[in-house]
Amino acid sequence: MLCRVKHGMFACIAATVLAWAPPSWAQASTSRPLPHLTPVGDAVVIPGIEIQPVTGGRDSVSVKVQLRNMSQKAVYAVGMELTPTYADGSQGKPSSQGVDLLALYISNAELPLALRTKTNSLLRPGETHIETVEVPVGKDGLAPVGVSGTVTAVVLEDRTALGDGATVQSFLTHRDFQARLYSAVLDDLRAAAASVDPLKAVEARQQDILAGRASDVSAEVASMRAQTLRMVMSGLKAGGAAAIGREIENYRVRAEETARHATLAGGAK
Repeated sequence: MLCRVKHGMFACIAATVLAWAPPSWAQASTSRPLPHLTPVGDAVVIPGIEIQPVTGGRDSVSVKVQLRNMSQKAVYAVGMELTPTYADGSQGKPSSQGVDLLALYISNAELPLALRTKTNSLLRPGETHIETVEVPVGKDGLAPVGVSGTVTAVVLEDRTALGDGATVQSFLTHRDFQARLYSAVLDDLRAAAASVDPLKAVEARQQDILAGRASDVSAEVASMRAQTLRMVMSGLKAGGAAAIGREIENYRVRAEETARHATLAGGAK
């Protein structure tokens, strides 16, 4: 399950990082103003942006953005602002982009984090990460001839942050929602584990959520929760009877780790 910001919605299935704004269901959590943050400086730089070939009829083009970690700590999330330039010399409106590398890592982990050694989704000191994002075409579908980029915010492994407070707040808000989603799925799995057939119990729960029969699940999160349970069902079908215990442990760790990183060191969230 990929977790990236897409057109103002935190998409846990989509594989594209696009402009964001916190969705309404993520704004329900209590937030405190962030403390004054140190500017990003050269902690993360953008050494290059490559425009991909354009196909006709699109309202945006893909660009590959290089993000290089120049700090001494692993980078867990990056916010950036991209500005396209067109052949007629005009510039497009800057767009905010972001990717939460920690959320990607946690959602993709097949084992509890404590047992996992590969951290290829995280940006370690000195490493370069390439992210594909979308920028809009200009008037009359004019493709950009260049794109400039600036890193606006960085969240680090020790739960400190740099740069724009609003962008950092967006990451924390989304993580808080994601932690609550993982906790809810964990409750579903624990209930299923107590049944005679856990797979059928998970399937029935997913169908109840999709059909609106689950009174404890709000309409705003029903689709996400059902999609997550569908992925769990695939694991249960492949893993046999022992798989339910493994899935419970996976979601327990995911919920705990995501909740821990939904606040900065010192308690800001």
